[in-house]
Amino acid sequence: MAMFVFDPERVARVLGVLPALAALLRDPRAEGRPSAVFDGMRLTDRALYRLLANPHYPHLRESLRGIDAAAAGGLKLKELRNANLRGHFGSYLQEALLADHFLTRSLAVSKGQAGNGRNPDLEIVANDFTATVEVYSPRSWQWRKDWLDDVVDTLKYADIPYAYNASVDVVAHGIPIDTELLEKMILDTGRDVLTRLTTDLGNLDETVAGAMWTYEHQRGEITTTIEFTRVEDTNTGLDRWVSMSPPGEIYRAEPEFEDVLKKIREKAEKRQVERGSGVLRGLAADVSRTGIDYELETGRINLDPAAAARAGIDLDQLGLDFIALTLPRRGKDGPKRGVRATVLFEDTRITNGQLRQLFDLP
Repeated sequence: MAMFVFDPERVARVLGVLPALAALLRDPRAEGRPSAVFDGMRLTDRALYRLLANPHYPHLRESLRGIDAAAAGGLKLKELRNANLRGHFGSYLQEALLADHFLTRSLAVSKGQAGNGRNPDLEIVANDFTATVEVYSPRSWQWRKDWLDDVVDTLKYADIPYAYNASVDVVAHGIPIDTELLEKMILDTGRDVLTRLTTDLGNLDETVAGAMWTYEHQRGEITTTIEFTRVEDTNTGLDRWVSMSPPGEIYRAEPEFEDVLKKIREKAEKRQVERGSGVLRGLAADVSRTGIDYELETGRINLDPAAAARAGIDLDQLGLDFIALTLPRRGKDGPKRGVRATVLFEDTRITNGQLRQLFDLP
């Protein structure tokens, strides 16, 4: 897993204005382990510290405020606090931010009963109804981007006394980049590859300049390659420049949208929401990491009955009263707290008024 180098005193100051979140975390001065190279710094594999250590980014501050509000609302956020891979953390973050969204609408929010991972995510209580909402973060090509970022973080924050330039590339040999197989392989093999990379970084020195390190996933269906172009001895700071090759496939919004709807249908077919206590049942899919957010915002593509029918989505058959595609609100500095939603709903089972208590509708 990627290790994040952080200043515990700075993180403590950040947590000083996030009291509910601070109450769920250990003292940052005791988090992780001391850096062996950088005086006064510590290392942790908890992805949450990537946000806590970088409050100078406005969108990260917004996320931290949303997380704190969810914690103040009673959510323990255990999965979010313990996540170490970007893909996992991103999913749990969207759950916390959706909870924050509901809380700002004066709705009571609680977590579905924990235990076996099959329970719905959020239970909502309004004045005149209750709802169970399953939260889902579909991704396709984004999985490779998440993996590249995990490798970059491992290189950038390595606790070694060297400055370097490196480039990262991931190649899927013969595997369509938008398949579930790629996602599964990254989840199954990612930790092992990061562990091997971390071990190898412990042996890095100036002689590595010009070398290329290659890591095969499983039987070589995916290869992660790292090329070092500069390596210099130093212990004065994180002087690391790491570039990466993003997905090279041609992006087309309409097929991507169809793929997202297919993933949503497959998620709904697991019928996790039926294990909830709410009278109304819904699935909220965050699509901010699918690449179709601009098309949804501009109306080029829409979740309407025709699109649902093409994807085989039938709310009655799935036992759902609504499906919402959600995106974070945007400001001049990037994503802000709160979500915007496009909703497909069954109007014989949920009223327009009830939907408007959950989401802002056109």
